[in-house]
Amino acid sequence: MPELLRTGVPTRAKVVNVVDERVVGPVTRSRLTLQIEPEGGDGVEVVIRHAFPTPSSRAAVRIGGTVAVRYDRDDPKRVLLDPEADAGT
Repeated sequence: MPELLRTGVPTRAKVVNVVDERVVGPVTRSRLTLQIEPEGGDGVEVVIRHAFPTPSSRAAVRIGGTVAVRYDRDDPKRVLLDPEADAGT
């Protein structure tokens, strides 16, 4: 889904749950449950998987906090984290 980084609609998503599935070296693969509010639509809860490249990038994602995401306007359940949008925050 990397095309969503170019074509997806940017927004913030609330982190509902995070489950770390696997750690390999500095990389943590996690399953995130996110709540997004698509433009002009009802809130949508989605589950995505994301590989955090460093322990600090994983530690920045907390239940109850928000993360930058991009979603598909035609299918709001297609979501991915937008790490560039959160860089430096």
